[in-house]
Amino acid sequence: MISSNFYQNQPIAVASNIVPKEFQIMPTPCSSVDTNEIRCRICERNYDGSQHFGIDICRACAAFFRRSVSVKKNFVCRRGSDNCHLNTPRKITCQKCRWMRCLQVGLQVELVHGTRSSHTHHSPQHNPNNTKNSDDEYDSADGSDKSIDEDEPMHIFKPIPLFMTIDVEKAHTNFIQRVLANYREFTIQRLEVEQSIPLMGDQEVILNGKKMYKTTRQRVSAIYEKQLPLLHSFLLKTFQTYQNCNEMEQKRICGLFYPVLWEIEACYWTYRHMTNENASNKLMTTQTTFIDVNDVKFWLGESESNDSSMIESQLRSLVEKARTLILRPMQSLIISEVEFAVLLALNIWAPRNHRIGEEQDRRAAEMRDRLFDDVHILYRHEMKMDNYAKRMGDIMCLYTDVQSANISETIQPILFSTLHQAISNL
Repeated sequence: MISSNFYQNQPIAVASNIVPKEFQIMPTPCSSVDTNEIRCRICERNYDGSQHFGIDICRACAAFFRRSVSVKKNFVCRRGSDNCHLNTPRKITCQKCRWMRCLQVGLQVELVHGTRSSHTHHSPQHNPNNTKNSDDEYDSADGSDKSIDEDEPMHIFKPIPLFMTIDVEKAHTNFIQRVLANYREFTIQRLEVEQSIPLMGDQEVILNGKKMYKTTRQRVSAIYEKQLPLLHSFLLKTFQTYQNCNEMEQKRICGLFYPVLWEIEACYWTYRHMTNENASNKLMTTQTTFIDVNDVKFWLGESESNDSSMIESQLRSLVEKARTLILRPMQSLIISEVEFAVLLALNIWAPRNHRIGEEQDRRAAEMRDRLFDDVHILYRHEMKMDNYAKRMGDIMCLYTDVQSANISETIQPILFSTLHQAISNL
């Protein structure tokens, strides 16, 4: 097994109570947030940073969306441009453009429990024959919701991101819950390591009210190398099968999975913390840093070389592939945290990584079987989804996209070229 030296001189010590028993949602793992800078993703007004329907939107916009779906309103754009500014006094806000913005940021009508059957329910549509404009009908002057309780029960067809209606004390998905709990602990540990690495010319930027850093390759490589032992600890603590592997096999699994972990997490963190506009040319590399493909020279930093044009081309291609094959499906699914944990675990034990021998193939198959058994319990019994076949199919399509995109192979020589020695020293 891996030497005891592996555990020595680690930069952090994790408290025993770092993961609450209630499995409460992990706070956004970023640096301090200035509440004065947090803006609603719909109306762009400053607000308290809370989430509604799993999206960073204010209470007034959430109430507007719920009412609009419930009463099947038809909206007409005030100016006919379908591109009105929404950061205006409530009484003159264009409701058509506000409704369209709700859909653009990812709100889904299926998440609202209306008075009609879900089979006959339709979202509000633009009706050119409808001349009645109800712009002033829905919002009071202060934007508060007077008619519908914010905590009104919702019929959930798709999980709200980051929030799961699961009673963990009674849950039977023990394997998935262990993966999720240990992943949360793993994430918090890595954030502490990341914050201990000095800035190397990083540029501080506020994105969606959160402090981020446009980073350099030098610092990202230092962070990844320092965090590598934590990946081994996570795998060792989570999977009995990994514990039973010999030292060489453990190193092989770590080496294969680390770039894939970055591939999936980069898209997931970008999905959680960035708008579509920011994600068009940026991709998060750690919990507080990102690559800006429009400024590759900054990212290269002191290691800038004559092949910067080639690297810039590779990065642009990588970000576009990540957005198309992984990020957009995550946004469309509104993937939840527990589903993301399942996706990670499936990629650790992906068939193509373990078909080097009968024993390795058998071990990986057993891990996947346990995951799929728990996913069935999660959807059918914990989340009460009568027909989860489509949801499960969408998750597996995303899993296939991660495997086929193979972004990790492209990024490995760019970001992980120095990790071979670190892995061999485990």
